[in-house]
Amino acid sequence: MTIKADLEHTHSTLTELLNGLDSALNALHDATGAGYPAKASGAASTPGTVVGRYVEHDDDTGRVTLTLPERIMDQAQQRRPDPAQADLAQLSAAAATLRVEAARALDALAKYQRPVPRRIPRADTEIPDDWCRSCHRNNQHHTPVSLRPSGEPYYAGLCRWCGDFRKAHKYDVPLEVLRVRHQGRRVTLQLIDTHKPLKGKRKGKR
Repeated sequence: MTIKADLEHTHSTLTELLNGLDSALNALHDATGAGYPAKASGAASTPGTVVGRYVEHDDDTGRVTLTLPERIMDQAQQRRPDPAQADLAQLSAAAATLRVEAARALDALAKYQRPVPRRIPRADTEIPDDWCRSCHRNNQHHTPVSLRPSGEPYYAGLCRWCGDFRKAHKYDVPLEVLRVRHQGRRVTLQLIDTHKPLKGKRKGKR
């Protein structure tokens, strides 16, 4: 793989890794063999001296031991590898290595990087022929020009909706109305009347 492909693959993997990271880490910690649950019979959370898998207290309660079923479970856990603990160790080591290696990669490349140019809206003359120039006013929204079955546009440089609007109202769709339409909301007559241009106001006049 090329350097770019490696970095893009790593970025994709990290995106998946970070999706639901908090809940996954909590589940992983909960799955590790941290001892018998504190609410179980015979288990205690009182501070004391740990002797093997048993707890010996220095207070008046004396020595606390596990019940027979708990001792059997405890012995089985000691003999059996803890897969969650192994996963946690692998994740911790990989995360530390990734942090260091990502910093090294950035150090090697940073001096050669150039600022990404800010997106500058194009002039009307640069709008592609198949884009509606009316919709384009709303943050360069891309709506294709509507075509007749013959391949000819219903309205030159306009989608069907913007063309019908202009034909009915004798003026271009106000930008505020376009924003509402592009957000998928209903365009009402009240909205159109609210943003109707003043009579006698010339195009481009401020």
